[in-house]
Amino acid sequence: MKIIVCVKQVVDSEATIHLAQDTISWGDSPFILNPFDEYAVEAGLKLKDLHNAEVIALGIGKPGETDALRRALAMGADSAMQITVEDPSKMDTLSAARLVSAAIEKIGDVQLVLFGRQSLDSGSGIVAAQTARTLGWPLLGYIGKIDLEGDSIMAERFLEEKKLTIKSHMPAAISVVQSIGEPRYPSFIGIKRAQKAEIQVMPAAELGNYPDGSRLLHDSFALPLKKTTTCEFITGDSSSELAEKTVQKMMERKIL
Repeated sequence: MKIIVCVKQVVDSEATIHLAQDTISWGDSPFILNPFDEYAVEAGLKLKDLHNAEVIALGIGKPGETDALRRALAMGADSAMQITVEDPSKMDTLSAARLVSAAIEKIGDVQLVLFGRQSLDSGSGIVAAQTARTLGWPLLGYIGKIDLEGDSIMAERFLEEKKLTIKSHMPAAISVVQSIGEPRYPSFIGIKRAQKAEIQVMPAAELGNYPDGSRLLHDSFALPLKKTTTCEFITGDSSSELAEKTVQKMMERKIL
């Protein structure tokens, strides 16, 4: 069984955004594996342990930008492939989905493709659905548990107020949530193996399913306005005095 895990390389969430002439810059901030995609990798590795599956990490990026793929390899993925494009920032989600779909069809004999719930940078959360639609596969979204029985999938869908048990056939696309399990930490041997691993490269132009340009246009960018606040500590000798002063302050500010 072949399982594709789609991973994205993003800037560390602690990075500081710099904006100059409507151009976004992250400075020297490091790139990491999208944290939501770590759960997708964990889901693939759990299925690998149970069903002797082959887990392939698949990502889109500039040539040589392979940190996210090597992180997936260090966690336990069997191999990694990169779809190379000159400027991933100019792609929209549909372009990414079509590239992923074309790569899956080229790899062949894939039963499952796994995604994280969303990416840390854009946060659209729709690439999984667009990929499923392009491939003509069913989509199982917000999945926190996966069981395989022959060519069928039994999965639990985690919603805000309840869980749904759903069944589907393979091949299928699955978008997982954190309930799938805490991602495993790479071992020392896994890290060394990932550093030496050869990552297969697939230029986007050779996949034949990559539209030129993006359908998503940005007129301008702006940083959020900075807000300044002050904090006042209320003191008192008893809880009743503190409560009385608190209520008085709230009434003065017309909160009550």
